[in-house]
Amino acid sequence: RRRVGRVIGNQGGPLTEVVATADVVSFVFSPPGAPPGTAVKFSAKKDGDKFVGEVEQPGAKLPLTLTPIDAKDGFARKRPQTPQPPFPYKNELVEVKSGDFTLGCTLSLPEGEGPFPAVVFFTGSGAQDRDETLFEHKPFLVIGDALVRSGVGTLRCDDRSVGESKGDFAGADINDFVVDGKAMIAYLGGRKEIAKDHIGALGHSQGGMVAAELAKAGDIDFAVLVAGPALSGREVSVRQNLDAIMAQGVPPAETKALQDALEALFQGMADDLAEVEIQ
Repeated sequence: RRRVGRVIGNQGGPLTEVVATADVVSFVFSPPGAPPGTAVKFSAKKDGDKFVGEVEQPGAKLPLTLTPIDAKDGFARKRPQTPQPPFPYKNELVEVKSGDFTLGCTLSLPEGEGPFPAVVFFTGSGAQDRDETLFEHKPFLVIGDALVRSGVGTLRCDDRSVGESKGDFAGADINDFVVDGKAMIAYLGGRKEIAKDHIGALGHSQGGMVAAELAKAGDIDFAVLVAGPALSGREVSVRQNLDAIMAQGVPPAETKALQDALEALFQGMADDLAEVEIQ
């Protein structure tokens, strides 16, 4: 459910292969920033006053129920925790240059002259906006609002190729995101409102890896890891792929063989990458 939420939470992408009749609803959605050819297929058939079917995306098939609503307003979800203007602080839309492209960001500063401590935000896996929006939940906006009200500046940026950011997300890896992070830290360091020796990072999930790398390199003064991985990337990949396969109904008796095969696969990929880097 979480993976599907990340996909359909990226609003604004076009739908293709759309079929809408009295008995069938189906369409294909290509998530913004996903690798070329990546598609999520929605299909459902009439069942009483609803449409029931499934969502199919790489590695998973999940149940889907579509419920008709009377008007567009009925689709709006209530998110009372989302901060609403007017805000008791300053929000500034800024661009951060990273390499040969720019990232679209929001710099939020407490009232007063400063200089203020500051936090840079890093999203989890998948192409996401600066608020890490998911089903209209905006966790980074909520956390950022609390920080700024407490006297801490924040910098939140759209991921590469998302929203106001340029660049290529699909072809990027952790090292590229660390480069973006260094650019964001450097930008804050150049702002007179920011205390240069009190700049840190908050990373969620995969973003925790970025924050940890920045801390390891000495680029930041502190790091906050929110549900960051406690295992290596190889181990996380094995676990995620094994969970996806088991969700398809593979008998538990076959789990060990599948785990061994996945571990061999990802270890081989790691070995190949290490050999390329050495050469």
